[in-house]
Amino acid sequence: MSEAPTTPPTLDPIVSLAVAIAETPGSYAFLLGAGVSKDAGVPTGGEVRDLALADLYRVVHPDQDVPDQAAIAAWASKAGYVTIGYSDILEQLGRDAEGRRAYLAKYFEGREPGETHRRLAGLAADGLVRIFVTTNFDRLLEQALAEVGITPIVITTGGDLARASGREHARCYVLKVHGDYLQQTIRNTVDELSRLEDAIEAELQEVFDRFGLVAVGYSGSDEAVGRCLRSRNSRYGAYWVSRGEPPEAATALIESLHARIIRRESAGAFLADLDRRIAAFRAHPSGETPGIVRAEILRLLRQGDKVGLHEKLREEWRSLAERVEGAVTPRRHLQSVEVEEAQAVDAELSPAFERMIAALFPLIDHDTLLFEEQLVVMERLVDRAGDGESGWPELPQWMVWLLAHACGAYAVSRGQLSAVASLLKARVHDRKIGDTLATLVPCDVGQLIACGVLGQRRDTGAEWPFLIERLNGSTLVAESFPELVEPPRRSQRWADDFDFLASFYAVRKGRGVVAYWRLNGDGGEQLARRLNRDEAFCERVARDCFEISGEELRATIKPTMAAALSEPGKLIYTPGGRWGVSDAVEFLPDPPAPSEQ
Repeated sequence: MSEAPTTPPTLDPIVSLAVAIAETPGSYAFLLGAGVSKDAGVPTGGEVRDLALADLYRVVHPDQDVPDQAAIAAWASKAGYVTIGYSDILEQLGRDAEGRRAYLAKYFEGREPGETHRRLAGLAADGLVRIFVTTNFDRLLEQALAEVGITPIVITTGGDLARASGREHARCYVLKVHGDYLQQTIRNTVDELSRLEDAIEAELQEVFDRFGLVAVGYSGSDEAVGRCLRSRNSRYGAYWVSRGEPPEAATALIESLHARIIRRESAGAFLADLDRRIAAFRAHPSGETPGIVRAEILRLLRQGDKVGLHEKLREEWRSLAERVEGAVTPRRHLQSVEVEEAQAVDAELSPAFERMIAALFPLIDHDTLLFEEQLVVMERLVDRAGDGESGWPELPQWMVWLLAHACGAYAVSRGQLSAVASLLKARVHDRKIGDTLATLVPCDVGQLIACGVLGQRRDTGAEWPFLIERLNGSTLVAESFPELVEPPRRSQRWADDFDFLASFYAVRKGRGVVAYWRLNGDGGEQLARRLNRDEAFCERVARDCFEISGEELRATIKPTMAAALSEPGKLIYTPGGRWGVSDAVEFLPDPPAPSEQ
């Protein structure tokens, strides 16, 4: 057994946040700043400051042509406006609240909600977030909520608080602490931002105290809001989303809140990632995402806890069986697999597939004997499926096919040839062509699911691109097993290489095999070239995978494979009856000349 990692993996704080929101819907309030309206075309405070500075220049110099940025900058420097802030320049342009409101209105009118607003509304529609606190004057969040059928309670003044029904009864509650641009309630000067209405400040403090907090697109520069944040006393955590290093004002608040920083390029990118992670978590009834399963397996490997490992693996197999049975039971009577049905089954089974590779891949790296034991479970699943009626009950065989080839591809990518050998030898009673896990042919219903999901005809061997797409599109694989999806060909290369090895193993034994590596123009070619040029690698493959000498492998692999390919329908088959164009066999080592033998 290889030495396991000595330190646990470090989780991105967004993982903890996603779990908290999914487990306790409505427990977190979102504090929204100008950054959430940026993708809707609404300028941030800093951008408004620059635009206002240009307007001020034009008013001071009414007879000049439209100035360029250099002229404005030179004037600002000379006039002492270089360090003027958003609040101060608005006060220069509008000496009263109504004047400032009228000036800012043009930046909000005619705008449509951006993707960020729609994702926030989606969280509300799913019942995950009920409370939004915003320093923005626009109504884009309210518009996005209306698009998903939600009419929120909107609070901008103490009078609104007195008239509105209680926050605890609201499906969605929006507290606009700086007011609304269509009302004479907006706050934007330093003096106005230093205090809120007493009732609004008390309400804000209660929200901060009673709920978890997620700050998005917020600079932390408002004194009154900052005062409430510094006084926060909540049993829930706090998270602060930032593009890079937070500004000084935000840093002080983050420290006082003991908030965890989530770094993303934009508010929209953060919310897209959060949506994806919440969906992944909710897909697993046990609450264990694939990432958590992997972390637990690694922890048990690190501790050498054999009992715990076996129990955890049994738990994962039970979870898989339950998920598959849940997909089979309501469909036993169906006589066909339509596209929508295929997509539904794929959505139900994909989380189970990811959890199992999260459990099995670490064994390939750290305990190949224990991995070999898990292949016995796969064999039993296939054999049980073969004993019963055909059709939907054969789904366990489909899942085993996916797992076996995923594990084979990963083992090849990691150079774990003993794991490859275990897969090549694991016997099953397949009713079609192959008789090992590596040469198993997916059941008919599994092939139809792949065709339906990919939109391909029944005779195109859709199961292979389906597998590749699942591996390349897996967040778990990308984050935890990146070797498998490294460019340029990503998992396609390793899956083809594994299938090429399985083909040679089967042909040597006189057995039939489906040559998926033949479906692609260069399938197996990199492996064949390496066997030709790298004698040490060739020796390892011969010894570990086939239990023969390197000399025998070099003498037999090319003629054996060439002969099998010259007899269509005898040993090597291509799904759908189509023959691929891979030249892998041509790049294999040539056998020694007769005089050299």
